[in-house]
Amino acid sequence: MKNLTSAFFVLTISFLVFPFSNSISQTDSTSTPSVVSDHVGNFYIIQTVDDIEYLGKVIKDDGREVWVVDERLGLVVLPKHSISEMIRLDVDTDLIGENYVPKGAFTTRYIFTTNAFPIEKGKHYAMFNLFGPEAHFAVNDKFNLGVMSTWIGSPISLVTKYSFSEEEAPVKVSLGGLLGNSGYLDLFATSGGIGFITFTTGTRQNNVSLSLGYGFMSNSIDYLEAGEYTIIDYGTYYPYYNWEQDIMNHNDVDLTTGKQIVSGPLLSLAFALKIGRNSSIVFDSMFGSFSQTSSPRTEVTNVSEGTVVPNMNGYYSYDLTVETSAVEVDKYKAALFMPGVRIQRSDSKAFQFAIAGIAFTDDGDLTAFPIPMVTWFRGFN
Repeated sequence: MKNLTSAFFVLTISFLVFPFSNSISQTDSTSTPSVVSDHVGNFYIIQTVDDIEYLGKVIKDDGREVWVVDERLGLVVLPKHSISEMIRLDVDTDLIGENYVPKGAFTTRYIFTTNAFPIEKGKHYAMFNLFGPEAHFAVNDKFNLGVMSTWIGSPISLVTKYSFSEEEAPVKVSLGGLLGNSGYLDLFATSGGIGFITFTTGTRQNNVSLSLGYGFMSNSIDYLEAGEYTIIDYGTYYPYYNWEQDIMNHNDVDLTTGKQIVSGPLLSLAFALKIGRNSSIVFDSMFGSFSQTSSPRTEVTNVSEGTVVPNMNGYYSYDLTVETSAVEVDKYKAALFMPGVRIQRSDSKAFQFAIAGIAFTDDGDLTAFPIPMVTWFRGFN
C-alpha cells in the first residue's frame, strides 16, 4: 500500500511539472533564434565608449559579444554594451587585401592648400602646428567651413569650400575662399583674403590638384598732409633721416588716412602619394605675382640746412616741404615649396612633418629661407 501511494504521488507530480517545463523549453528556443548577424564576415572600425578604436574582421556577434580579429592585436572579444559605434568598411575602396587604408577628413588637405574632395558630413577635424590651431567642419556633404588663427588668437581667418563633383567623377572641382583680419595686434586695421578654384584628379589616397586664385591684403596708413613744416630737434641729421616720422613726433599736424594694398594672382600645384600602409608623401606649393599700391604717397623735399636755435644748446631748426603723389606701385614675386610626410594610423589621428621653402623678390633682390612645419591632425564628430 505504501509503494502504491508513492507511485501515485510521483505520477501526479510528473503530470503537473511536465507541461510547465515543456513550455519553458519552447519559450527558450523561440527567445534565442539561430540568426547570423550581418556584422559577421565584414570588416569594421569599432569605437568603444572608452574611446578605444579597433579595426578588423568580425567573426562572431551573438548579441552579447562581438569577436573581432584586430589588425594589430589579433582576436579581441568586446562586450556589446562597451561599443559606441561600428563603421563598416568597403572591401573595394577601404582595404588593400585585409589592411585598412585610412581616409577621413585629413585626405582633403595637403599642407596649406586643399583638394576638391569634400569633408564627409560629420567628419570634422582640427589641426595643431607650431604657429597656431585650425578647425574645419562639414556643414553638409558639399560645404565645409573652418577657422584658422595663431596661438595668441590674432590674426584670425575664416575658410570656406564648396565641392561640386561626386566622389566618382574623374576630375573634381571646388570653389573656396579665405578671409582674414589682423585682429587686435594691428587694431583690426589690416585685412586680406584669397579666392580660388581647385581641380583634383585621383582618389583620396593618391591625387593631384591644380588651384588658381587671387589674393589681396589691405591696411590703413596715416600720411602727412602736403605743406610746409618746421621742426626743432636735437642735433644734426644725415640725408636718409626719416623726416616724415620726425614731423609726426614733434608737431601738431594733420594726417591723411590712405590705403596700402597688395594683390595679385596665385597658382598652386599639390599632390598626395601613398607609399605605405600608414604613410604618404605630401607636396604643396604656391606661386604669386603681386603689386603693392600706396595711395596717396608722400615725400619730404626741400629740407633746409639746420639752423641753431638760440638759447637751446644743441637744438636745430629745419624747414621742409611735404609733397604727395597719387599712387606708387611696387612689384613682388613669391614662391612657396612644401614637401612633407604624413603618418596616419586611423581616420581620427595623423601626424605630418614638412619643410617650407620660401623665396621672394623685392626690387630685383632675391630672399629665400626655410621654415619647419610640424602638424598634428585630430578628427572629431
